Amino acid sequence: MSEEQRKQVAAVFISFVLTVAIPSLVFGMIKVDPSWGWPLVGICILLSATALIWGFSKHHLTDWRAKMLPLILMVVGFSIYLIGAYWYFASHSSQPDSNEYSPLAAESLPGFSATGALSIHDLAASRRKYVFDFHTPEGARASFYFSAKDYPIFAITDLQGETYSIDAPLGNEGIPLNKVVYLTCEVGVTNNATYLRILVDGREVAHQELHMAIDLGSKSWAGTLGTDKDRQNTGAFSAGLFGNGHVTMPDDHLKSHIENARKLMAALGFNPDSEGAQTSPVAVGGAPPKLLDLYVNDFQPQLGLTWHGYAEFTLTTNGKSQSLPIFYKIVDDVNANAKFVSFYVPTIYIKGTEPSSQSVSIIGTIADHLQSYINDIGTNHWAVIKSAGVSDSTSTKDIPFSGRVYIYHADDLSTSQKADLQKMFAAHGAKAQFLGMDYALAAWSEIRLGNTKPPPEYEVHGNQLQLVPGQKIQP
Repeated sequence: MSEEQRKQVAAVFISFVLTVAIPSLVFGMIKVDPSWGWPLVGICILLSATALIWGFSKHHLTDWRAKMLPLILMVVGFSIYLIGAYWYFASHSSQPDSNEYSPLAAESLPGFSATGALSIHDLAASRRKYVFDFHTPEGARASFYFSAKDYPIFAITDLQGETYSIDAPLGNEGIPLNKVVYLTCEVGVTNNATYLRILVDGREVAHQELHMAIDLGSKSWAGTLGTDKDRQNTGAFSAGLFGNGHVTMPDDHLKSHIENARKLMAALGFNPDSEGAQTSPVAVGGAPPKLLDLYVNDFQPQLGLTWHGYAEFTLTTNGKSQSLPIFYKIVDDVNANAKFVSFYVPTIYIKGTEPSSQSVSIIGTIADHLQSYINDIGTNHWAVIKSAGVSDSTSTKDIPFSGRVYIYHADDLSTSQKADLQKMFAAHGAKAQFLGMDYALAAWSEIRLGNTKPPPEYEVHGNQLQLVPGQKIQP
C-alpha cells in the first residue's frame, strides 16, 4: 500500500470515528443534554470534513488552494453552529408550556391538591399574605402565601416539622395580579420521592423534586382561605370557586376540571372581579365542603327516615388485599312516597393503574348489586311513621323505590365512563346521577354567596362516619 493510500484509509477511518462512533456514543449511551451534545457533533463533523480533505488532497494542505476549502467549511459550519445555538437557547430560555419535567403531569399521586379561580391583588404589608392554609390532625401543613417581599410561595410541612417550599415568578410568566386565573398547587408522594408544583390555568410555572418521601399522615386536610390557620395574616384576593383534595390530578384531568369550573362559573353568572365580589383583604373561615360532608347531609326528608350502611370492597395491590368501606344511605321520603339511595365512593389510588379505574369498577359492582343493598336494609330495618293529626300511618316497607341513585365520586369520571355506568344502572331499572368535585365547587359557591350554610364535617373511623369534634348537626 502506497503512502497516498495509507493517508486516504486513515482519513476515512478518522471520519467514521468522528461522524458515526462519537455521536452514537454521545446520544445512545451517555445521553447528554442536547445543548452540549449538538455542539460536540458539529465539531466532529467539521473535523471529519477536514480529515477527508487532508487525506484525499494531492497537496496535503501544503499550498494555499488546498487550505482554503477546509477553512471555508469550518467558517460556514461554525456560523451554522452559532445560529443553531442562539435558536436553541432562545427557545428554551422561558418556562416551557408543557409539564414534561413533572411526573405529576402524567399520574395521580397521594398528597395534596388545591385549585381555585382567583384574582390576587397587591397588598402593601410587610408580612405573609395567605391565600390558603390547610393542615391535618397529625400536624402536616400545606400553604400558599405571598412572602413579606411579595414572592408567591407554596410550602408543605411534614409530620416531623420539616418545611419544603417552591416559589413562582410574578407576571405573565408566572402568577399575574388583578387577573382571574385558575391557580393549582400540588404535592405528590411516591415510595422514594416527593414532587411539588404550581400551575396557572393548567400551565406549570414552578416545580421541585425531593429525592425522598415525606410523611403527610392521614392527608385529611382542613383549613382556611384568606388567612393562616390562626386566622391571622390575611391576604387580598377575589375568589370564585375553590376546592382541595388529598390526591394530585394529572394534566388531562386538571384541564377537564378547569374547563368544567369555567362552565360552572359562566352558568352561575359569577365573576370574581365583578363589582359585588370581595376585593378587600378577606378572611374566609372554614374550608370548602368535602364531598363526604355533602353526601351525609344532602337529601334530608321533612317526613321520613334515612338508613345508613356500608359495603365492604377488597382492593389488591402488589399481592396484598385491603378492605375499603363504601358508604351508602337509603332515604325513605314519606311525603313524596319514594325511596332513593346514595353512595359515596372516595378517591382510590393504586400505583400502576389508570386514574378513576378503581372507582369505575366499584360503581359497576354497585349497579349489579343495587337491589341487594336496598333489600338488605329494607328487610331488616323499617319503621311505621304517623304524622300529627293524620289517622293513617305509613310503613317504610311499603314505600316504593323511585329508581333514583346518587353516586358521590371523589375521582374524576369522564363523560364516556358515566355513560357506560348509566347504562349498567338502567339495566337494573335505576337512573344514576353522578355528583363529583364540580358539585362540591357549586356547593362552595352557594355557601360563599350566602345562599346556604356549610354542612357539618364528618370523619371516617373504620366503618363508621363520625362528626368532627366541635361540629353540630344543623336542625
